[in-house]
Amino acid sequence: MLTRISKTSKFYGFVKSIKKPVKTRAYKIDSLKQGNIKFLTMEQFNNQKYGHRFGKSGKQLFLGYFDLSRIYADIKKGIAIFKMNWIGGGLCGYEDLILIYRDGATWKIEQKIGLGVY
Repeated sequence: MLTRISKTSKFYGFVKSIKKPVKTRAYKIDSLKQGNIKFLTMEQFNNQKYGHRFGKSGKQLFLGYFDLSRIYADIKKGIAIFKMNWIGGGLCGYEDLILIYRDGATWKIEQKIGLGVY
């Protein structure tokens, strides 16, 4: 991963100093709404017996699911990194490390580093 980050980047030393792997964990929330998209927790997903697939089922379109790791942050420098995994179903998905930085009160994406596609 360090070969894909410029040695002059503010993230290089930060990422190099991380000693533990980025572990994933559940993000507990009832549901999120964005326009006409409904987000389900993994528990809701499993209880409704959705297949692990990508595509239309009746009137619903399944867009997959994702999980996020814990966020490693250096608050003083205003930088952080986390891992995101998206699965559309079957052999469809990807895993990225996301480098973010604080710009005032907002966090913005600096770089996405692809770890794998499946």
